[in-house]
Amino acid sequence: MTMEALRPAEYKAQDRRTKYMTFRLIDKKPKTTEWCVENNKSGGTLGFIEWYGPWRQYVFTPLEECVFNNDCLSEIATFLTDLNARQRR
Repeated sequence: MTMEALRPAEYKAQDRRTKYMTFRLIDKKPKTTEWCVENNKSGGTLGFIEWYGPWRQYVFTPLEECVFNNDCLSEIATFLTDLNARQRR
């Protein structure tokens, strides 16, 4: 059985797909969430988005040797901006 099959349906419903990547909800804590960022073409993991307490905001932590162009970085920045705005509500 794959990890995808083990994810709750409510997690899958919150996933977001953009032109270049998919943001998959992988953990839902009482106040924050954790996301896996995957490449749409290869399905490979690019990094993770999680809450960073010292800065009181969500951050993106890329995996080693991942390369991003301005469009990919823009998609990540947009997703982070949305998460951080929702967290402040």
